[in-house]
Amino acid sequence: MSVAFIQNPTNKKLKHREPWLAQENNYNIIDISLCAGQMIIPGKDDKLFSEFFESLDFFNQQLSALFPFITFAEKNYLHSTLLTIFNDSVLEFKKNKPDLNILCQRIIKDFNAYRPLTIYFKNVVLTPNGSVILLGESQELFKFRDDIYNRYSIPKDLRKNIIHITLGRLLQNELIENMDDINSFLQMKGSISLPPVTINYPKIILSRDSLCLDVDSNLTNEFNSAT
Repeated sequence: MSVAFIQNPTNKKLKHREPWLAQENNYNIIDISLCAGQMIIPGKDDKLFSEFFESLDFFNQQLSALFPFITFAEKNYLHSTLLTIFNDSVLEFKKNKPDLNILCQRIIKDFNAYRPLTIYFKNVVLTPNGSVILLGESQELFKFRDDIYNRYSIPKDLRKNIIHITLGRLLQNELIENMDDINSFLQMKGSISLPPVTINYPKIILSRDSLCLDVDSNLTNEFNSAT
């Protein structure tokens, strides 16, 4: 994924002096995603991620000190979404919960054909909706996604075409000048040196909001218990 793919629309928004508004969160949504990281939920790969997230957290703390208007994630919440499986109303989730649990177990088994899966992360960029993300590259992950999309009925609007870790979000309305500052900083100093991430055992993560900030530990443990 080209860095310019994200940077160009962000630069265009700043050039046109468009307002930067807080991201809205919907708490009537259940999100189910296959993730790497999220060390608030114990997993077999946690030791592998420890060094990676320590380095990332150090960079996050620097950004947080310089740009306090962005809400940055704590290191134990940092994660890369490998695949979004479901993102819909609580009612739809309750109706389809048994089938969704079976689907998740099948996807985890399908992942075995791709492990270990490696992602290379390098560039931190500001998106047009006010997220600060770390972009990754992995041909293996793209192949895995294509396999799952062809095999199962994942809604088209959930089919990702980028690999990233969300470091922070704009959760308040903000001045254009401040957003211009963080964008300029990241374009100059947003290329960071990180070890590759090797994933053997991803986790099924369930969140009770559209921004995936409110992880439901009970549901997450329930869906991971059969893996």
